[in-house]
Amino acid sequence: MSLIKRLILVAIALGLGGLSGVQAKKVNLAFDFEDPTASLQWGVDWGNHFTDPAVTRSDDLSRPHNTGALKINVAYPGGGWDDVNVTMPITSLDLSRHERVEYDVYVPNPEQFTGELTLRTSLNDPWAQMDVSNLDLKKAERVMIHGQEYAKWHQTASFEALDTAASNRLTIGLIGRGSKYVGPLYIDDIRILLPQSTTLFAEAPIAFEEVSGSKYPLTVEVITPENTPIAHVNAISANGISIPMTLGEDGKYQGVWNTEAETEGYQTFTFQAVTQSQKTVSQPLSVIVRNTKTQVRIHHPVQDMTLSGSPTVWVTVNNPVHAIRHVVLKLHDLSLPMKWVEQTAEGMVYTATLDTTSLADGVYALTVAALDADDYTTTEMVDVIVNNDGPMEQFVTRKGTNFMLGEQPFYYVGWNAYDLPFKTPRTLGAPTVGVVYPKEGSPIYQKIEAGTELSFEAQVDRSMIEARRLGLTVLRTWGFNTSIDDPYAFYQKQEDGQWGFRESQFRRFDYILHSARRHGVRVIISLANYWDDYGGIREITKHLGLSNKLEFFSNPQAQQFFQDYLKHFVERVNTVNGLTYREDPAIFAWELMNEPRIDCADDDTEAKSLCDNNVKKLSQWLEAMGAYLKRLDANHMVATGGEAHGFLNWARPDEGMGTDPVSVMDQPSIDFITFHPYPNEWWANLSIEQTQQLIEGLVQDAHQHNKPIVMEEWGLNKNEPLRNREGVSVEPHAPEYKALRLEWNRMMLETFRKAGGNGSNIWMLQTNLQETNFGVTVFTPADQAEADREFTQVLQKEAEIMQSYSTREES
Repeated sequence: MSLIKRLILVAIALGLGGLSGVQAKKVNLAFDFEDPTASLQWGVDWGNHFTDPAVTRSDDLSRPHNTGALKINVAYPGGGWDDVNVTMPITSLDLSRHERVEYDVYVPNPEQFTGELTLRTSLNDPWAQMDVSNLDLKKAERVMIHGQEYAKWHQTASFEALDTAASNRLTIGLIGRGSKYVGPLYIDDIRILLPQSTTLFAEAPIAFEEVSGSKYPLTVEVITPENTPIAHVNAISANGISIPMTLGEDGKYQGVWNTEAETEGYQTFTFQAVTQSQKTVSQPLSVIVRNTKTQVRIHHPVQDMTLSGSPTVWVTVNNPVHAIRHVVLKLHDLSLPMKWVEQTAEGMVYTATLDTTSLADGVYALTVAALDADDYTTTEMVDVIVNNDGPMEQFVTRKGTNFMLGEQPFYYVGWNAYDLPFKTPRTLGAPTVGVVYPKEGSPIYQKIEAGTELSFEAQVDRSMIEARRLGLTVLRTWGFNTSIDDPYAFYQKQEDGQWGFRESQFRRFDYILHSARRHGVRVIISLANYWDDYGGIREITKHLGLSNKLEFFSNPQAQQFFQDYLKHFVERVNTVNGLTYREDPAIFAWELMNEPRIDCADDDTEAKSLCDNNVKKLSQWLEAMGAYLKRLDANHMVATGGEAHGFLNWARPDEGMGTDPVSVMDQPSIDFITFHPYPNEWWANLSIEQTQQLIEGLVQDAHQHNKPIVMEEWGLNKNEPLRNREGVSVEPHAPEYKALRLEWNRMMLETFRKAGGNGSNIWMLQTNLQETNFGVTVFTPADQAEADREFTQVLQKEAEIMQSYSTREES
């Protein structure tokens, strides 16, 4: 009997019947698509690459004991990220005790499938928590069904990466990555499974809960496989106190915790279960111990305020039970006692005068700590911007192989946050904790309550704050979106069917530039996309009635359309600060396109007449558009956004960049060279030595052409293997993988700097967990920011070194 049949029989035996309305707490769940008469609960979620009918039940893969599958009809055009997502509502199912979801994916005629297939599994908000895997179909298992060959991939997505707290849908994405394919894909035997080993589920406290009192009740449920008896369960408090737990009539373990014996603040609390075979299983929790009644409120400065000179800091402190012994203000390496001024209805007022002139300009954590008579310390924090140098007035320019800021060279470490213009205002559905790492002192944890409103502006500011705290000074983001139906597109359709500029989206970009200027950040603005993400140039050519997106580079109407966009951007007056964009030093450079190429794989003409075998077309287009931008704006630099594929035979040489990509980008109007190394992606698979040669060679080549060079996208895919120095491939689940990845990241930055590179932008820095392949998390959630802290420290150190280079005399 098949596994799926057994799972369904278990559900029936427990009186669960169908899946709808199940409270499945201790059974496995299955979607096997066997019953042709059952209602198909799976349907289209989103994505613009379905064909009709988009999602159906199918018996194409019918065989003994497995008669049905979910059929998804797709048409991938070969873009960088072609979304197709299917979903199933699960509002009445309890997933909180389950461990993982597994399913099989079948791709017919795999030899005809080009590129890569990415699987994305998510619950609820697909961008908040998701599990992503990239499939190289050449490595997939091959099976024959009814005389047809399929690539079969068994996918497992751990619920550790997914938020099961308020699950209302399971979504599976089948994303084409550079894939040209029209036809069906199949998903079968979806299983949502209980843990295969002893697992603990904490009910009190829950993560990020505030706990207090001498008799805080503890509750934990322990789920075990068959024949695995539990010897005992206990809890270990933050201060190492062992708390015995007893089994209650409800099958859960209970205990009592004296939280008054703990240190105040963010702490780690752990439940432990010991089996009769003496195996110990632990479940750590992040909690906030708060027994003090002290409340501290910082009135001045407020969050994200700019300070200069000697401002007065004033706070109110209130404790109805205990006296306050003293209040201390800290900022970087400054520590000042605060003076009591008066008693008000809100509390006791304390003030201190802060001298900011001894601090370098940047973002700092300003903290106020109040110690009460019961020896509890309560700390409150705001982020502040120290700026004693005045407003940003100088443009970054180029002189030979150097960037220049005034009379000094300018070197930088920066970041990518491509999605800043598209941030959606959101309300937190559950509490979380953020962590801040001050330049001096211990980490500071901040609880963010459920229901907190995160506006677009707050999300932009948070990105600037956390990047600047690390010393990152140049942001790269998208200044394009041609998906005309997207409310965050830079275009909108007018009554006559023509495209006009969407003022609301440009106002969003106004705020990004204003926030960057306030935080001491400069911005690389990418103005178009070769790929189909956010519409890309394909949507423009469609709108103009052109048959192929490569006509964007040669059709006069398309060139004029793009030039009109450039003109609108450059001549725009910022509605927040009144600066015309071309007069704003916060703009580091205009970038013509994200990863431009004239790829023969996208040329569907019989004679391949549109693509660029000799790279002349791309060179001519880059110079024409760059020169046009320079005529509009003489203040800012212009770059291409090129990947530099083809160098040292890295990736295909026929992507429009040729075997000498630096020469393609070295046009009179182009100020610096760019490249995008992702050495452990499936299409690269470079060794450490090859990656060093690539970086060193590109820097040397750029400088020989008398241009600076920027490694403006770079990163390592956390879900792909890495080769160690002996050339051995190390899988992501291996114990040594994390240390190896850190070594790789450090190596790439050091190699670039020592070769003479001018600036780098990590892909990508995120202030909340949203991307699990390349994302480096800062701030929230605290546990993920802590997990990425070693790497963010590498970025911070590198930023300090590059900043020191900026104080040297011009070489």
